[in-house]
Amino acid sequence: MIRGKRAFLAKLMFNSSAFRYLKLFEAKNLVIFNYHRIRSNDGAECPFDEGVYGPTESELREQLTWLKANTNIISEIDLINHVHHQVELPHSSTMVTFDDGYLDNAELALPLLKELKIPAIFFISTQAIEERGLGWWDNIAYLIKNSIKDSILVQGQAFNLVGRKPEVIRELQEWMRTHRTETTVTLVKEIAETCGVPMAEVDVSSRELMSWEQIKEAQDAGMTIGSHTHTHRVLSTLSRAEQLEEFLISKQILEAKLKTRIRSVAYPVGGYEDCHLETGGLAEQSGYELGFSFQTGFNPLSEISPFNVRRISSEEGIPLTCAAVTLPTIFARSRTGERLTRSLTCFTHPLNDKEKRISLKTRAPSYIGQSSLWMIIISLILGPSYPKAAAAENSREETHAASTDTENTITEDDSNDDSAANTNANTVIEPGFKIHLTCPDDAKINGDFRVSWDGEVSLPYQVSVKASGLKVKSLQAKLEKTYRQYFKGQPRIHVSIKQKRYAIKVVGVVKNPGIYLLKEHTTVDEALAMAQVRTEDVSTGFVRVGSGNHGKWISMDDYMKGGPARDLPSWKGGEQLLFQLERPEGDAKSATSEEVAMSPSERKIEVLGEVKNPGAASFQRHADGYYYLIQRGGPTQFSDLTQVEVVRKDPLTNEHKQISLGDLKDVRDIHESDVIIFHPDRPTSVERGLTTAGIVAGILSAIVLTIFVVRNK
Repeated sequence: MIRGKRAFLAKLMFNSSAFRYLKLFEAKNLVIFNYHRIRSNDGAECPFDEGVYGPTESELREQLTWLKANTNIISEIDLINHVHHQVELPHSSTMVTFDDGYLDNAELALPLLKELKIPAIFFISTQAIEERGLGWWDNIAYLIKNSIKDSILVQGQAFNLVGRKPEVIRELQEWMRTHRTETTVTLVKEIAETCGVPMAEVDVSSRELMSWEQIKEAQDAGMTIGSHTHTHRVLSTLSRAEQLEEFLISKQILEAKLKTRIRSVAYPVGGYEDCHLETGGLAEQSGYELGFSFQTGFNPLSEISPFNVRRISSEEGIPLTCAAVTLPTIFARSRTGERLTRSLTCFTHPLNDKEKRISLKTRAPSYIGQSSLWMIIISLILGPSYPKAAAAENSREETHAASTDTENTITEDDSNDDSAANTNANTVIEPGFKIHLTCPDDAKINGDFRVSWDGEVSLPYQVSVKASGLKVKSLQAKLEKTYRQYFKGQPRIHVSIKQKRYAIKVVGVVKNPGIYLLKEHTTVDEALAMAQVRTEDVSTGFVRVGSGNHGKWISMDDYMKGGPARDLPSWKGGEQLLFQLERPEGDAKSATSEEVAMSPSERKIEVLGEVKNPGAASFQRHADGYYYLIQRGGPTQFSDLTQVEVVRKDPLTNEHKQISLGDLKDVRDIHESDVIIFHPDRPTSVERGLTTAGIVAGILSAIVLTIFVVRNK
């Protein structure tokens, strides 16, 4: 019997072939399935924690076989190359990981992985393997299961065990997970005493764990070994120094035992509430290249954060596994709760019980704006003909809708096109150019398309390609290759440049920050005027012109007077203008337009939440929220730029307090050591209603289509 609404919907869609239609729209996502324990087919009982068991051996075979046949399973090095070296991953990418180093991973899972030639990462807690002792969660379960008492008293709280042992196990595990180490260091020992049960013998615990020889065997079989810290203590209960110790000791032991470099770490328990806000930075400081969380959802390929690589638990049965891969926005969402509470007081240690904590309210993002749910309905009704009809229109609508986005708006200037411009097949395309496509084989591809500020161009059939830097003839060849899958033969696509404008992002102390289309010889002051900088501020301010980490600071006074600052190169597209009212600190030569790098300052603020690279950013006086957002890679697709929170530490009470919560454009008065939090989008009641209606409509459409197909066979 499949339990739960998710499972019921997944099974219904799977049986109605809905997922087969959705395969036409393979998502640019990475879904990582994590396992802890694998149960043998005989269903033997375990004296330890039952909650960490996933599928049986036969169910695991089914899941891995399905993933192998229907997805692109990647390895650790594939992900590292994608995150750190921009090597593209295929659509519908998946990954397989195992936590904790249980013996069944070696005896049941490893042979299947070898047989199916599937790469996986085994995350090992080194203390458990070294000392042959199970983790606190297993020990708590063992003690409660073996107690003959009707009730126990733990740290002054009574627990009734009659008919409630599974519930008490979960309650005590949650206690261990959420309380500071100072209050739980003797908790397991106290539970053993109050239960009247001795701790499990070493040989009993040891039989549940892999040995170093088995770990080495997995490595020799092509699997990757990663760290799961040393003691598996929950990182949110530890100080910075203790977290570093956990990361470093585990890494050193694994590298010494296995004679290889350990590049990844999985955070114990792994939910957002189980890590500190600086945990990812500490993992990076310890020499890791990837950090994996757990029960935190899926990863859009365009914005994988290297130290918050999201994973979900292994699903029950093929329908849910298929659903998680095919429709992750519904079936692979975060299970850590709609509102997670994480503590900002983790920046200081030790803590006392009177210190107040601030809630960082995050939630699973609203996906009603994405087209996945509506694709179910449309694809089920129109069937395989959908890609050549509705997809193109859908892509155009999404491209048009993007112009309403507050952060990424491109202010269009269509006063005149450059059709008569001297362009040829060797003309290089730049961000902001408007290109025209002509395809005699499919009229849906015909049309005008704008190259975005980051050089991407979105086209029909949900095609997105990097166009900037390519010659016209090179882009034409690239598009013909990309669109080949939609045609029986080789498509004919002609590319021409319809308008030459340069996409420039204007941010800083401006009224209307955003992306503007400039002509080749538009001046800096004209660009600032488009963003509605006050005339009196333009002549006295300072602007950083450039892209990436390097640019040129210029004095607008020098620029307006025709000084050396006036000698800027022509626009190339993709530049950023950062306008400040005062001379940037530490840049004494900015008035003479010296080239400077945006080197990190000793003074920092934290930029957290739905940003591509959460972490510390260099503090800059008079800089606004856009300045810090850009330093950390920009927003994720889930970020709500009208819900930006500023948190400040009170110097008197040493507590963190909310200073403001509102639109990003209003975030201006930032102080040193502030924390800026970008919250995810929250759906309205109307959106939630539409989501429910969409699911119901999808189910009904699937049923109707199934009946139609059966009757016409």
